[in-house]
Amino acid sequence: MVVGNGKGHKVATERRPTARLEVSAAVNLEFVQVVCPSYSVATAGLAYALKRARIQHGIKPPPGIAPDCVVLCAQDAEHLSEAIENILKVSTDQTSVDCPILIFAPQNDWKLAEASLRGGARGFIHAMMRPEQILRALSVASKGEIVAPRGLLEFLLADESSVGHLDDLSARQLQILELVAE
Repeated sequence: MVVGNGKGHKVATERRPTARLEVSAAVNLEFVQVVCPSYSVATAGLAYALKRARIQHGIKPPPGIAPDCVVLCAQDAEHLSEAIENILKVSTDQTSVDCPILIFAPQNDWKLAEASLRGGARGFIHAMMRPEQILRALSVASKGEIVAPRGLLEFLLADESSVGHLDDLSARQLQILELVAE
């Protein structure tokens, strides 16, 4: 940016810092398996963040290297649990049994995050996260922890409170419920 003295004369050129990817020393990943059926701008951003952090990534791990985690790209929850199951079936050959699966989505989608975790994924990350957050999430998941957006718990609690109560059931519905419970 050019800075002037107010009289039309150039005084100095101000440099603004460019965005830099700060990689914490705590992020110690060797290989991240990325499974994306279609390549998108969001996927390119994920690949760029991994490359800048000097983390190997790809569809298949190199020989002799087990992935620290698997990132599965997903647009919606429709075939999500099937895709997770497929990765788990293939993982016996290529990955360790403890290799966590994280779902990567284009945006922060609470329903997709919930479906991901219920489907067996160990985490949910999205393209709206900063690269540092994604790298930290991958690192945390590789240590066995569950990774989820902060607002997911609020969403789940709000969703749970909207579920009807027994008082809302008809006499016949209560009767059926009692029979099922026996």
